[in-house]
Amino acid sequence: MSITPPSRRGAGRALGAVVALALAIPGVALLATPTPAAAAPAADRTVQGPTGTAFGSTASQARCDVNGDGAPDLAVGTYATFDTSPGATGAYVLLDAGAQATGGTTRVEDERPVRIIDTARNMMGGVDVRCAGDVNGDGIDDLAVVAQAVGVFIVFGSPDFSEVRLDSLGDRGRTVLGSITRGNGVGDIDGDGRDEVAVTDTSGVVTILHAEHLPPQSRLADAPGPRISGKGIDLVSVSRAGDMNGDGREDLAVGASSWKAPGAERFATGAVWVITDSSADVRVGADPIPGFRIDGPPRGYDLLGTATVGLGDIDGDGYDDLLIGGESDEPKPGSAVVITGGPDGVDVRTDPLATDGPAVREAAPRNDAAAAAPAATAAAPRARGWWINGMASGDHFGHGVGAVRMQGWSMLLVGGMDGSPDPAREGSGYAVAVDSRFLAAGKAAGANRVLETSELASASVPGVELIAGERAGQRLGRAFADLTGDPAGKRVTFAVGAPAIFSDSEDPAVRILSLDTVAPVEPDPKPTPKPTVTPKPTVQPTPTGKPTTGTPGSAGAGSDGAGSAGASGEAGAKRPLAETGAESPFGLVWAAVVATGLGVVGIGAVWLVAVRRRRADHEEG
Repeated sequence: MSITPPSRRGAGRALGAVVALALAIPGVALLATPTPAAAAPAADRTVQGPTGTAFGSTASQARCDVNGDGAPDLAVGTYATFDTSPGATGAYVLLDAGAQATGGTTRVEDERPVRIIDTARNMMGGVDVRCAGDVNGDGIDDLAVVAQAVGVFIVFGSPDFSEVRLDSLGDRGRTVLGSITRGNGVGDIDGDGRDEVAVTDTSGVVTILHAEHLPPQSRLADAPGPRISGKGIDLVSVSRAGDMNGDGREDLAVGASSWKAPGAERFATGAVWVITDSSADVRVGADPIPGFRIDGPPRGYDLLGTATVGLGDIDGDGYDDLLIGGESDEPKPGSAVVITGGPDGVDVRTDPLATDGPAVREAAPRNDAAAAAPAATAAAPRARGWWINGMASGDHFGHGVGAVRMQGWSMLLVGGMDGSPDPAREGSGYAVAVDSRFLAAGKAAGANRVLETSELASASVPGVELIAGERAGQRLGRAFADLTGDPAGKRVTFAVGAPAIFSDSEDPAVRILSLDTVAPVEPDPKPTPKPTVTPKPTVQPTPTGKPTTGTPGSAGAGSDGAGSAGASGEAGAKRPLAETGAESPFGLVWAAVVATGLGVVGIGAVWLVAVRRRRADHEEG
């Protein structure tokens, strides 16, 4: 489904077609018609950044409140592409950005942003900006700002959050110098009530930083850790994963897009390790680890692990789930993979070309030192998620991923920054928003749990929104940020980065969108056939068995049924997500539609009888 709403005339025709189909084909039920996931966007606003920068290339990703007023704020990174003047790089923070979502186009300077200025680093300051969570325990979210291969700057939030210069951060944060490439908030890893920040570096190592124990300025090499590394393994992404194994502790997801899985046909299958205990150093790739591994497809070059983001518990089984991006390489599109949690720590294999079961499945129990095992240990492999294909070769779908975290469900966000639904707008980029409730209910993917984004441009798919870049060269979909103010509501608000990298005709920007979502409507249970009756000569006939009433199935990991409300979720620094899903307001509407359909059937039957009787009278006459 695109973000363009259908007209009332189109909606009327669709309803008429449904009724006609129900009349023409016996047994077709009106309730089988898919319910749309969202109406027209309630808001779609573009904020343009400074020319000559990559404004929008990175954003806060998680819901983040840096001034403690309860409203989500938007942090946008801006490294230099052409403009190398002092102060051009760093980040812009738009306070209460979600609450101000309207329409039209503005310049970032007109939004009264709070500047985070990197006066000394020039080109690569602000190359990565993420929400850090609450690292100092004051109840207000903080930010992690990376200057490529220079260091990470942890900027503390405050009620009077104001402009800050990274070269004189002082007591407004922490500076860690080193060859750092990315930084991200990963939750409270050690259980001390304060969130931690994890960083990747040019040597492919992930280091967990406990900001409360750091001096105002330090070096990465001197940080106590712990560290996650592997021989010959280049870890390029890190994120909070929630509690994927149900042990009550925060887990960590680290990705190596260039990893070659054992037994793979080609290089760069990619992999993600979910570390369920990061209290000490972990070596991936050879030794047994506390956690499990997710391998990319054996065909190679899917680059799984380019990016990751925690989803919370989207299928209601009590275990948190994960979204992984694999931007791939030609000659195939990028991809994104949803991984469901579970208690057993079994590795996960992926293969969208599989014909013997789900594309995302459990592997045979093993550790990282084992050789390649069969794809599954049973005739019917146990599903562990869904696979989402991008639109076209070279679109780098999966380079950017995000999630709007709601109560018991999430809106999954994946971008294809180098693709375009319209060939005339080359490089406009696009983003896909997928309602996790439709995945859990089995409404948005086939039996192998593969979703084809290429089908979304020309068809209405329940639970999916396709957001296209407006002009060539915008590169929409590179980054995301959750700006939803009410996780218990039905409206989701988020930002999508469109940095227009190296375009000489487009200004870099972010788009802020709001969508009003609709929960999937489950059909009524199929009626149970009447019990058979066995007559007896001397007694009254009695039923041979009690009738049973079908009930909708519940979903755990690997089930396609509709799940119960989520049992846990990745919390913001002070806004933990509740654990119940939203109810659908459309039960009465569907009941009315069904009643209307039945009425039309009755009228049609009466009309048919009358016509036949009139024809018979005419023939007799």
